[in-house]
Amino acid sequence: MSKYIRITDPKSIDSTSVLSQTTGDNEVTIQFSETVTDHNLLRQVDELCKSAGTNLCIRFYGHDQTGFDCNILSYLPNVKNLSVNCLRSVSNFAALRELENIEKLNVGIDELDEKDFLSWENLKQVSSLCLGSSRKNNVDLKYLDEYANVESFFLNGHSKNIDAVGAMSRVAELSLSISAKASISFVNRLAKLRKFKLVLGGRDNLDEVTNYGIEEIEIVRVRGFSSFGNLGEFKKLKKLLIEDQIRIEELRIPSELPNLAELKIFNCKTLSVLEGLHNLVALQHLRINMTAIEYSDFIKQKLPNSLKILAFYTKSEKSDLEIRNSLDRLGYVDR
Repeated sequence: MSKYIRITDPKSIDSTSVLSQTTGDNEVTIQFSETVTDHNLLRQVDELCKSAGTNLCIRFYGHDQTGFDCNILSYLPNVKNLSVNCLRSVSNFAALRELENIEKLNVGIDELDEKDFLSWENLKQVSSLCLGSSRKNNVDLKYLDEYANVESFFLNGHSKNIDAVGAMSRVAELSLSISAKASISFVNRLAKLRKFKLVLGGRDNLDEVTNYGIEEIEIVRVRGFSSFGNLGEFKKLKKLLIEDQIRIEELRIPSELPNLAELKIFNCKTLSVLEGLHNLVALQHLRINMTAIEYSDFIKQKLPNSLKILAFYTKSEKSDLEIRNSLDRLGYVDR
């Protein structure tokens, strides 16, 4: 299992220890919330960046009193995984143009004035890009059609020339948090897309999406989301999570989804109908929590023979215990 380790505002660095933790899928983040005056420390961090690769993230956030001066990045020419986010303001943002080794980049700045920074040539080599929202949300996305190496992309708020995202041919993981006014039809041009996440933002449904090669879908706290009428078309879907959706009242699976192995529905308080589970012939893990579904009705339907893990929770501890006992008797486990 991968680990995410954070080292916050260090006064010194144990290089041997840090390197030992950046193995496998682990990611170590060295992060600074205030201006760093110890330039020798930064040079040491830069030496670590040479050896640790993208498993070592260098993050600058906060800096509420002074704002973040990007000129400090001149001490980190070897940084490969950089995060400048959760920042109100920055100065000398153009210093990012001098970083020739960037492979993963996370930018989230409230008062970001450089709306064309995605045109910078050194950034077009990244394999992972996270673009957080800003007050104006006016970053021009038209340059993304030249980001041929991006495999993982998160976009929050910005939508100017959003159709260019469809040209990012290697994107396998896409997370969107955008207004319902912005079309997401560009998703259908992403032939390698396997994991698609909608979080926050707004959207009534997924009717625009006809990229049925997607294997994982997450819909989390999306304003207005009320139906998933084309669910039955996603024949390659393996995992589905629907969470914090107060408008969706029913979820019907009208035809066989031969690959869906994991279905999780959390905190969808008006969802009262869940039908067609027998069509999920590969389902192994089903979790239902805080919905309007009546357990007594739910358990009467035919469930797939493949199902092993089944959890069903309500607001009542007493009811949850009774339900758990019932499921135990039927041979289902919770984990």
